[in-house]
Amino acid sequence: MALRRKKLHETAMEATTNQMMTLESQIGSIETANINKETLDALDKAAKAMGKINNGRTIDTVDDIMCVSHFLRRRCPFAPYHSVANQTLKSSIC
Repeated sequence: MALRRKKLHETAMEATTNQMMTLESQIGSIETANINKETLDALDKAAKAMGKINNGRTIDTVDDIMCVSHFLRRRCPFAPYHSVANQTLKSSIC
């Protein structure tokens, strides 16, 4: 009888240990999912901020920014590619 009880306790202890390991694994998975969600939320906020920064920016405005940047370095290799509409402004800078 004592051996049978001992075996039942050992079996129950093993089942409890397995359940604890399963729960710890699930907690780890939940923590990882939470970190992933926070990362995606941060990326979403960054994408929205970049959208606001770049709102209305066209290839010509990027060209203007690059020209001014090169002007500050005293040269503008992009001068032949400036649009006709902005040529007067840029020619005075570049």
